Amino acid sequence: MIRIEKIDIESVLRYLELPLLDREWYEKARHYLRGGDGGEHGLLLYGLVRKYNFAKILDIGTARGFSAMCVAKALEDNHEEHGFVFTIDVIPHDQPYEWYGRKNLASDPYAGKKLTRRQLLEPFENSLKRKIIFKTGRSSKALSPHNWKSGNVDFAFIDGEHLYSVVKEDFELVKRILNPGGIIVFDDYHPGYTNFCMGVYELRRTKFPGVRRVVEEALAEGNWISTALTIEREYGLAILKTLTPSE
Repeated sequence: MIRIEKIDIESVLRYLELPLLDREWYEKARHYLRGGDGGEHGLLLYGLVRKYNFAKILDIGTARGFSAMCVAKALEDNHEEHGFVFTIDVIPHDQPYEWYGRKNLASDPYAGKKLTRRQLLEPFENSLKRKIIFKTGRSSKALSPHNWKSGNVDFAFIDGEHLYSVVKEDFELVKRILNPGGIIVFDDYHPGYTNFCMGVYELRRTKFPGVRRVVEEALAEGNWISTALTIEREYGLAILKTLTPSE
């Protein structure tokens, strides 16, 4: 596993040799779809899809639609006419919902409002929205062999419920439909960090041990190579890529 210590996201992208997302478009997406908070994972997802020319994308945990829009933007910038983003969430696309994060009241344009996801996406290009297929329900049901009829995917972002049992099930279902050479990115992966206090180093654990456990179990299979990115003390991402014969 390659682990990059806490570092600014632009340096991470350069290290991985990933294309950069247009800064103006990115800030617009952060403003409307993140309330101005975070969003580093969108840059990573965009860069990976562009670099590897992935066409069929799976996004588990749509929320406002930020990650789905970032990878749709990558498809458009790659001139991928037949690509799609299949995104899943328990919140229906046309159900009014309080999407804003309470910690970002000052910066979130939708603070205090109940809006549908369709309304949230109104400021964005129709050419991008046409690349996204919205699915309502639990990922375990949507991705079951009985229900999933959309063929294999090249790339997946797992950002649903973070309990170990749920992340594990999502991973197993995604593995079944992932093309050789495909990539899975896990949100909220962090192996823990050391904190120096009163002359003693303490190991602090991640808030989401279930995500870490699934990634570590996957690596133990021996079929994956991984890059772990530490963006902040309690936030990171893990990239798992299927091994090919040459690797």
